[in-house]
Amino acid sequence: MDKTVTMQLKKFFAASAVAILVFLGWNLNSQNSDLHTVSEDGIAAFAPRTVSPLESSAEGAWEIQRMMRGDIESGEMNEAGLRELKDEVIRMAAQQVQDGRSTDHYWNEMGPDNIGGRTRAIAAVIPADGSEESVLYAGA
Repeated sequence: MDKTVTMQLKKFFAASAVAILVFLGWNLNSQNSDLHTVSEDGIAAFAPRTVSPLESSAEGAWEIQRMMRGDIESGEMNEAGLRELKDEVIRMAAQQVQDGRSTDHYWNEMGPDNIGGRTRAIAAVIPADGSEESVLYAGA
């Protein structure tokens, strides 16, 4: 190919890329247009989303509990299994107290403690020297 054809192809592809980016930006902007309203002077102002009645009702809270505690495959809560698990933990703790055993683990809460939420990440840091002292980080 000669140089002029190569330059024409480069210009064509560059113009096509710019056109595609402009189109994608416009498309994304038009999809998010329900998040803000435009005032008379053309400035966008934020408008919060509307909350459905299900999200703020007892049924919505029950749905969240079902999703968090539900079985992975079926999505249904196994109340009997949860009760058995709780009883087993209580039994093991009582057995440790009777045997005089206790763990050297402690929990140092670093806050904040006035905000509800859920733990989304746990990281265990085990020292390279092989000592027993390890650190557990929990993050939301």
